[in-house]
Amino acid sequence: MKPKLYEAVKMFEQRMQAAFPGATLQVMDAYGGHDVGVELLLPMASIPREARMKIAELAAEIEEEFDVYIGTRAKPHMSGVRRKG
Repeated sequence: MKPKLYEAVKMFEQRMQAAFPGATLQVMDAYGGHDVGVELLLPMASIPREARMKIAELAAEIEEEFDVYIGTRAKPHMSGVRRKG
């Protein structure tokens, strides 16, 4: 991975973890014309529209700042979610 791309992914990961504590990021092969693909695992039962919009906003900020194109796939996971009761 090129240094610029690595820095972009690290910054994206930091911002994702700040916005979604407990979120994890896995780098994937690039797809669909993206410079890099990332899979995001978010600590929630399902991913609401607002969360998807926040992910897109964070990706856009990084894309503009580093001049890279990030493809994202977000998935919910319950391992970090406490159940009520």
